[in-house]
Amino acid sequence: MILNTIDHLAPQRPFAEFRDWLRHEISKCTDLSISEVDFSRSIHELGMSSVHVVRLAGEIEELLSIDVEPTAFYEFESVDQLCDELLGMQERRKRRDAPGASLKQTLVVAATFTAAPLGDALRFLLKRMDRPCEVTCARYNQVLGELRNSQGLVGSTSQGMAALVIRLEDLLRSSAEPATPEDASSLVNELLDALRAAAHRSRIPLLIVLAPHSPQAVSRLGLLNQMDALDQALIDGTSDLSNVHVVDLRRIDQNYKITALFDEARDAQGHIPFTHACFMALATEIVRRYAALISSSAPGITMGGDPLGGVQASAELAMLPRTGRDIDNLAQQLLRAGSNQRPALPTEYATPRTVWEQRLCAIWRSVLQIDPIGIHDDFYALGGNVHTAAAVLERSWEFGAPRKISLQLLEAPTIAHLARAIEVARTGDLPAPPSGGYRMAEEGRLDKSISIAGSDPSTYNTPMQRVLLTGATGYLGAFLLHELLKQTQAHIVCLVRARTAENGLARVLSNLRNYQLETTDASARLSVVPGDMSAPLLGLTPTRFAALAADIDTILHSAASVNFVHPYQYLKATNVDATEHLLRLACADAPRRIQFHYVSTLGVVMSNGYDRKTPIPETSPLLHGEDLLNGYEQSKYVSDKMVWTAFQERGIPGAIYRPPLISGLSDGTYHKLDEFLPQVFKGCLQLQCFPALDSLWEVAPIDFVSKSIVHIAQAPKNLNRAYFITHPDSRSVSDYIDWHQKAGFVLRAVPWEIWKKEFLDLGPEMIRKNALAPFVDFIEAMSQAQVFFPLVDSRQFREAIQDLAFVPPPALKLLERYTRHFISSGFYDEVPGVLAELKAPSRDKAVQGVATASAGATAIVAGNQSGRSASGPP
Repeated sequence: MILNTIDHLAPQRPFAEFRDWLRHEISKCTDLSISEVDFSRSIHELGMSSVHVVRLAGEIEELLSIDVEPTAFYEFESVDQLCDELLGMQERRKRRDAPGASLKQTLVVAATFTAAPLGDALRFLLKRMDRPCEVTCARYNQVLGELRNSQGLVGSTSQGMAALVIRLEDLLRSSAEPATPEDASSLVNELLDALRAAAHRSRIPLLIVLAPHSPQAVSRLGLLNQMDALDQALIDGTSDLSNVHVVDLRRIDQNYKITALFDEARDAQGHIPFTHACFMALATEIVRRYAALISSSAPGITMGGDPLGGVQASAELAMLPRTGRDIDNLAQQLLRAGSNQRPALPTEYATPRTVWEQRLCAIWRSVLQIDPIGIHDDFYALGGNVHTAAAVLERSWEFGAPRKISLQLLEAPTIAHLARAIEVARTGDLPAPPSGGYRMAEEGRLDKSISIAGSDPSTYNTPMQRVLLTGATGYLGAFLLHELLKQTQAHIVCLVRARTAENGLARVLSNLRNYQLETTDASARLSVVPGDMSAPLLGLTPTRFAALAADIDTILHSAASVNFVHPYQYLKATNVDATEHLLRLACADAPRRIQFHYVSTLGVVMSNGYDRKTPIPETSPLLHGEDLLNGYEQSKYVSDKMVWTAFQERGIPGAIYRPPLISGLSDGTYHKLDEFLPQVFKGCLQLQCFPALDSLWEVAPIDFVSKSIVHIAQAPKNLNRAYFITHPDSRSVSDYIDWHQKAGFVLRAVPWEIWKKEFLDLGPEMIRKNALAPFVDFIEAMSQAQVFFPLVDSRQFREAIQDLAFVPPPALKLLERYTRHFISSGFYDEVPGVLAELKAPSRDKAVQGVATASAGATAIVAGNQSGRSASGPP
């Protein structure tokens, strides 16, 4: 586990040891063995998910004592380059932190237009100069807001400088009519009043940058003859403010001979008025003033025609561009460093047509760093993920998109559909629920060719001797493999994506060791078939496919892509097609039969089509699926229906297991801190409020789930059924809230819509710091109706595990153990008011599954009620 590893790795350790540590962590986050982690490949090519990247960035920040943006991981063509940069950042940090070194400064940028390109150029130049400075951009067109807000970026910054880049026409941009002289003069006075108030309380110099005016905008507003006088009034009005400095860059092309200042297309799309070269020139001049103002020997700033603006040259400043050609070269370098070409896509490039399509194109290009992007290009095909989806939504909100909009609510995740949804929502209507072109009930129809004629599944009684297991390199798959080795004498064949069987076996064994599971003598009962479950015939030749069917008597299918952002069509291959391919394998050696065990999820009944007061029986087929919240639940629903059809109508013996949220071990160990449940707890504690849901919250520990599935699967009498896997001591959401409050956590219980609003109203910067940031699009798409969890009747499950000699600890005891683990591992970096005893090692002995079978049956029957509820995706 990453956090445990960090305790043994000091930041001063050699470069080679850091690389070894990183290789080990990447291996644990992917399906690769340590030897397969190739540092010549990029993070994306190695298969790192965005959630793992966010978590790894946090661990590296702690390890190397540096600030790392998760998105920066994707900017490097190889992990080798990433390592060089990380270690370089650490070395520069050490130099800055050395005795006598200057404190790290902050350069706050607020502009009357979109400031992101200017911020990029400033970071590029300051890095080139090796200046220890953090560049932070205020929200779009928030110059006045920043000056008035004492708690904003400008007001709360104590080291560095604020650059306020102003064009008066931008502040009148929304006006449909020409501005009157009185309007323009009033605006200047309003700006000066805010400037004076900010100057009196500011602890940093304020640099007022007069940027080039857009002739078309100035002309439309009727300010051509007034603009010079208005600008001069602004300059004169600040002359008596000692910490306010004005630099006139309205004619910056005269200093740098830039051929083109304005970019009308990008101005219309996203209020990005300047060319890349102009932004670089503006950044150059701001950096020159910054270098002067934060120096104790800084000369006064003048506004003459000298490109240095009165700032004396130094070795650092000499690295800044001096000519138009230098500006162009650096602008191109920045573009090459931060942008990628549009990938090969099935859609042809289509230009934006409406205002919102133009804005969204600019936002997507900026966030995804891809140019060009067309309005029919698919967000996920462009490389989008949970992290970039959150960034796209946040930027859209800044431009006025309603908060109710989410990529998951669209027919397709394209600019055209998103722009249309925004325009509909701005009229007060809600976008129509998406279908994605798929009807879930029709998707769940099993192909007629998958059948064993004349077979009666109820007569199946073949012992489990040769088991094909999928997902053995994953979390649940590792524990299922462990239980198969412990509870049965069967030989286990693992289907693994690998170059060779040897590499695949090494990955399987490495995964067992990652979770501290026993591997002694495992190799003797394990074999690996390299393949691809999402490909026809599992990626095997017809001969090899037939041989595999003849070699096994059982299939245990637990592999799945768990992603709460990707729509159904992106999960169909791995989660649906794979199930169909494996069902074909189950009848490939007919008339001989192969039993099929499928790990589904309680999320398949997260539909409002079910009555809220009547428990859903395990004996009933799935009836409702069109309104399932996300592509993951939809894909599991479709596969679940296919497997149900297989043993109800097609002669294939089988069983379905629907686990709830899967947590850590019963003893309190929690291996997967980057999963949904730990992030919910941490994110709510950071927000200091929890959604008050009138429902049970089903959570089951990983060892209980895996033991139950393998135990049930061994008995032929348990076949041809579906099982809702529920904890014998399920508790309500209010019980979880009460426990946290009694433990000393600062936590309020509020209705779902209020909780959702408080989370989304944090704003982009604070959302990024919250543990729930990767799930912002998932949360945005959820309504009050969709967080009601239907009751389920788990009677068949309780009967099937009556003789299981393992009882999980009570739900709140589990919560206490997990909380201790979260605290001791550093996952809860801030724990307001938590009781001291929770920080101390627990004296409670963990349940090790030594309860007798009779005690287990008694506890389960006594503790479980007929009504149970699904709690979201496991």
